[in-house]
Amino acid sequence: MAYANDGTKILQLQNDGKLYSRGVIVNLNTWADYVFKPGYELKTLPETEAFILENGHLPGVPNEKEIKEDGL
Repeated sequence: MAYANDGTKILQLQNDGKLYSRGVIVNLNTWADYVFKPGYELKTLPETEAFILENGHLPGVPNEKEIKEDGL
């Protein structure tokens, strides 16, 4: 459970997987389907591996800090 500063419950996850919240923001403005379009140049596996080793996440995917700050 998560509580607001005034002590009211704002988020609850139950054992059966149900999540209760005051609000949810779903952003559908971005999705990676563009990688399947003709002409999109995919990185090679070695390039992708090098990027992951250097940055700790997949190319084109936000890192943990960005997701924590901005959401997915």
